[in-house]
Amino acid sequence: MSARIALCLSPDTWPDRARALAHALRDVGLEVVEPCGSPVASRDLDALERDVAAIAESSLDAALAGVFELDPGPAIDMPLGALPDALHDTLGLSFHVARVLQPRLKSPGGTLVVLCGSGAWSGSAGAALTGAVHAGLDNLVKTLATEWAPLGVRVVGLAAGPLARGEAEGPARDVEAARHLPAGRLTRCDDLAAAVRALLAPGLDVLTGATITVDGGASIRGLGLF
Repeated sequence: MSARIALCLSPDTWPDRARALAHALRDVGLEVVEPCGSPVASRDLDALERDVAAIAESSLDAALAGVFELDPGPAIDMPLGALPDALHDTLGLSFHVARVLQPRLKSPGGTLVVLCGSGAWSGSAGAALTGAVHAGLDNLVKTLATEWAPLGVRVVGLAAGPLARGEAEGPARDVEAARHLPAGRLTRCDDLAAAVRALLAPGLDVLTGATITVDGGASIRGLGLF
């Protein structure tokens, strides 16, 4: 299967995660388009619209928006304005990316995939801000799936668990965290890419308005965030 997918994640996404996901999507055979010149969207909404306008209408099989895991922290320590700022840079910009990319999706037949975190359902300590963001993204999936159904465009969510950080960021953290997961390991970008490829496979046009969780079982253990 060869599909053309635009990758345009929230500016709050860690750059190394975004680049790794772009590589993983290409490794599973998808043609990745980066409208902003990188996998991460611009905070300048006018610039974002100009960048996306360069993509021909109805030329994309899919688009991937949203955000990876965010840094957790105790709610009591958050400064005033932290939640509105986070919502603007994640949920707000993800919605804007979806809106400007929608005319570029094939109609019928296009798919918007919204990336969020499985911390939306865990209620973990330190997840007051991140949980609100990810729960909002999950609701955005349901709303847009309803609104865009007449256009023949599917909207599905992809909830990622805590990602493996690897040698550069401390393998001991990965090993310790993985001990608590049913899958025995943390989520990797190639897991997410495989899930995206599966979501775009022929015969899944009935799947819309739902969020699929790829987190090694973190959410069922209440470990959506660490």
